Amino acid sequence: MRYSESVRTVCSSPKADALLFSNALYPLRIIGLNQDEKASGGMAGLTFMFMEPAVRNSVFGELSFSWVEEQAPIPYSWKETGGDLAASVKDALTPVRKQWLNKGSTSNFALGNDAKVFLLSLYEVGTDLKSDGAGALGVGKGLNEVYLHFESLGIAPGGANNAQIIKSFNFGEFWLRDRLEKVGDYFTIAYINANGMPGSQHGNHARNMIPCFCL
Repeated sequence: MRYSESVRTVCSSPKADALLFSNALYPLRIIGLNQDEKASGGMAGLTFMFMEPAVRNSVFGELSFSWVEEQAPIPYSWKETGGDLAASVKDALTPVRKQWLNKGSTSNFALGNDAKVFLLSLYEVGTDLKSDGAGALGVGKGLNEVYLHFESLGIAPGGANNAQIIKSFNFGEFWLRDRLEKVGDYFTIAYINANGMPGSQHGNHARNMIPCFCL
């Protein structure tokens, strides 16, 4: 099913070479139903994902040890602004509470913030993260679920077929929102490679970005 018929104004921006939002009609997919916690409390109704990269071949940006969110590159700067979605769509977005890994690869390193637009996390694409007891990093009221659409395709935390399923999305290599180990003065950023497998690398490498948002 395609969800592009009513989203003609979703992608309207005159910006940057890497951005493909300019006057474009993009297909969206509903991936979640009552699975993201609203910043104001309760659960958001629907979670949408772009079914084509909205930003192609873009560096994530430098994330040094001392970075603060106000100085952060794409995609962290999207969380308050709504990125380059059309103004009429930004007004309708529901800010949700999202967790992401910060300076480590287990869920005891998790931080959380409120976001209007976000990238997926390692856990949300089925990576089976281990924890020291700080809780899960998924979606749903228990933060232990993957999105319903992904589950319907067979994706599960630690699932043997996750990579093959994610590869079938044809997103190419794409960034996730987690930052992991420190290498020198900078952190590596999580991503999915062309074979659907998770990895991490310095943020100055160019990859696609697949935004999600809630209404």
